[in-house]
Amino acid sequence: MKISKLTLIILCLILASGIYLFIPIALSQNYQNLKIVPLRDAFVLEGSPDNNYGVDPLLFMGEMTDPSSFGVPGNPGYCESYLFFNLSELKSLDTIIEVSLIIPGAVGPTSDFNVYLYLTIPLWDEFTISWNDKPTLGTPLGYFYANYGFDFPKIDISSITDIYDEISICIRAPDADNTIFYTNSRESGNILYENLPYIYVNYTTSTEPNEPNNSEIPSYSIIILMSSIAISTIFISRKLKKRIESD
Repeated sequence: MKISKLTLIILCLILASGIYLFIPIALSQNYQNLKIVPLRDAFVLEGSPDNNYGVDPLLFMGEMTDPSSFGVPGNPGYCESYLFFNLSELKSLDTIIEVSLIIPGAVGPTSDFNVYLYLTIPLWDEFTISWNDKPTLGTPLGYFYANYGFDFPKIDISSITDIYDEISICIRAPDADNTIFYTNSRESGNILYENLPYIYVNYTTSTEPNEPNNSEIPSYSIIILMSSIAISTIFISRKLKKRIESD
């Protein structure tokens, strides 16, 4: 028994309507962003190795030739900055796509240079750390090229965020001669913690499939389904009637 084109069309309409009405809505994903600011930050100055700068509004990396021009008490020398982050919040996220350290900052007064990041032991205090007792450098995390002017360098640190709940990072620029890279610290006075180093996290959250209910089913879909069933019933009945009569 051959199936006519009209029968195939009717059957396809019934199948499509059934799939649309009764198959659960597919699992969906929502993309979200998270900003983690440092809980501690400070810089140290080689020229004044016993001084603590934990309450300074800025963080410096490179060679500071004139500390007084930035309102920093001390002697000229190289600077390094330290950041401490709590990453425990990442454990509760579904699927993490990106984890990066973003350091909004400025370069001055002259040339461009590389700025390096290292993992360090987090056992340092914001209000006592100095050049003489700074943490030992650990695993290199990467580097960025500090261009002249204001910049927002981003460094991927995804490789360590699934290992540690807390991290301490040293930022230094040993190749910067007579110039520095600087950024805001937690003590900059910005209550929203804008324009200071932070960890940027991009992740997804999943929603469970939902069974469609009557209120979610469009009226035109019901009309299409019922019409298709009615037409197919009439068509098949006529076919059977003709077959019986011919027999």
